[in-house]
Order: sequence, then structure tokens, then C-alpha cells
Amino acid sequence: MAGFQVDLSECLNLKVLPGIVQELMQKTQKLIFMCPITNESHTFVCPNDEDDTTHITRMTRDEWLRFFPFSAAPLDDLTRQVRGPEYYHGSVSVLLQHKRV
Repeated sequence: MAGFQVDLSECLNLKVLPGIVQELMQKTQKLIFMCPITNESHTFVCPNDEDDTTHITRMTRDEWLRFFPFSAAPLDDLTRQVRGPEYYHGSVSVLLQHKRV
């Protein structure tokens, strides 16, 4: 079983987000997050993301991939399909899985 989430993680406080992800990962083997990304100065890559006042969590692509305590991999083809050619460069889809021992 897998879960998919879009347009949520960037709206959650970093203190709350890990707990929510932990709870979701107890119910599934895989979870996919699609998150808007920032440049190194933490300004969103896409201007419409910068204008959205609910976007309180700002991370680069690499920061999103390292943030969660699970195996994380980017899903670039999924991002292209969902965001389209104009906006895919401003988001990352992250596949989370339980780490293999």
C-alpha cells in the first residue's frame, strides 16, 4: 500500500511535519510527497509558490530529500507529469520507503 500527498507538506510547520510523516509511514510501505522547492536563498523557484501565504516550509530539493528519516528518492517523471513543462522545475516528488536493514 502507498500514499500520495501533494500541496500539504510546505503548509505544515517543520515541528509538526515529522510526526505526521511518522504516523503515515506506520500505515503504509511507501509515501510520495510533491513539494515546491526553493533556491539556496530559500526563495521559491516558482513565483506563484512564493505568493502563496500558506507556504511556510521552505526547502531546496536536496533538503526535502534529506529531511525525512526514511529512504528518499526523487521521482522526476512524476513531477513532470503532474506539474507540466512550465512548472516541474519548481517542485520535487519524493518517494519515501522504510529503510532496509
